[in-house]
Amino acid sequence: MADEEVKVKWYQKSWLMWVCLVLFPPIGLVLLFLSRDRHPRWKVIAAVGLVWCFIAYSSGHNSDKEKSASSQQTSQSESTKKQDSKSTEKPSKDNKKEQSTNYTQVSLSDMMNDLEGNAAAAQKKYKGKNVQVVNGTVDNIDSDGDYFTLKSPDHPYAITSIQCFLHDKKLKEAVLNIRKGDPVIVRGKISDVGELMGYSLDTASFEVAR
Repeated sequence: MADEEVKVKWYQKSWLMWVCLVLFPPIGLVLLFLSRDRHPRWKVIAAVGLVWCFIAYSSGHNSDKEKSASSQQTSQSESTKKQDSKSTEKPSKDNKKEQSTNYTQVSLSDMMNDLEGNAAAAQKKYKGKNVQVVNGTVDNIDSDGDYFTLKSPDHPYAITSIQCFLHDKKLKEAVLNIRKGDPVIVRGKISDVGELMGYSLDTASFEVAR
């Protein structure tokens, strides 16, 4: 009996096998399989258990891969949607900003009368104000598309005028579609007023009058 106990290797001890079967079933099944000579009735159970553990591990690993691929596709889809929403939100914000700005309608003829009558008073009245200029026609168009000037039909020989500066790329593209003499409506903010240079306007939008 003593010789038999000495021949039993440490991993073949029954107590170790039972502890592993309870706490770490895969390891316990391996120890049970290694001890199949001492437990012949359980070797089939051990073999089946090991096969089951292998199948469970393989299916779980494949499931993790599928989840990872699905999460990557979802994140890419969300990123694309965010970029599309940003590209569509930007012009809508610009439109909302223009719609929310209150422009005071004023005739170009009245602006020229105010300037010729008293440049200081005209500066106080118009500088920094958001205006919608009507009854003006296109006079000169800058070759670089940086601005165009308006002329009042009531002041055909006036030296001063109103310069409509174009800071936006879309406005510079739109100015290619107008010609000298076209009646236009211009919206923007008066940035400066001078007795020699006339009015300077930062253009927000313009359109040909119908």
